[in-house]
Amino acid sequence: MVKSLYELIGERIQSYLNQYNVSQKEFAEQINVSPQVMNKIIQGKKAINAMEIQQIAKALSISTDQLVGEVQPAAPITDPVLYMMGKTENEQTKEKLRFLDHIMEQMLRIKEIAK
Repeated sequence: MVKSLYELIGERIQSYLNQYNVSQKEFAEQINVSPQVMNKIIQGKKAINAMEIQQIAKALSISTDQLVGEVQPAAPITDPVLYMMGKTENEQTKEKLRFLDHIMEQMLRIKEIAK
């Protein structure tokens, strides 16, 4: 199963926290979110926007590129949401598309659980 962008970001955050020997709770306090929200971010279960990504990267003293990473698809993009994001230059529109993609993933998970 391919990991979502939010799951990859969460893994990277946790990796930096481990590297700096900082707990999720301490980091949550540093960026002014609850420990529960921080845990959801780490698990990739919370959609985070560009401003939140910038805030987290700044708190970790890294660039947003280091946090988000470079995405180089090996094959042509067939996912319509990802295709639209690639064609869109407006960051707010891209974030809205990411959020919609996240919601669709959650709906598919619920559908699988309901079976």
